[in-house]
Amino acid sequence: MNDNGQPSFWELVDELGELTGGDKIKRPEPITTKLVDAPVAPREPNPDTQQEKILTFLQNHGSITSLEAMQELRIYRLSARIKDLRDKGWRITTHNEPHARGTHARYTLD
Repeated sequence: MNDNGQPSFWELVDELGELTGGDKIKRPEPITTKLVDAPVAPREPNPDTQQEKILTFLQNHGSITSLEAMQELRIYRLSARIKDLRDKGWRITTHNEPHARGTHARYTLD
């Protein structure tokens, strides 16, 4: 019986064999596998690639906004990548620019 109180597949097969007068069906041997400890390659995107794209954009254009990062570089978390760059020692200044609905950040290299 399984957790729901229902007969398992093999119990049903045995019961069917008994009802039909047939021989019991031999159950297959369980498959055992040995797990090998192997290094696993990371699957997450490499943020260094995004950081390099941002630095190149800043060097070529002088500044970047979140909208430019999304449209030009397909980077959707610019502020997080800017923080990563600052943590690595890059001097990046944030300029808050007003617009109709408030302000947005424009980042420049010092």
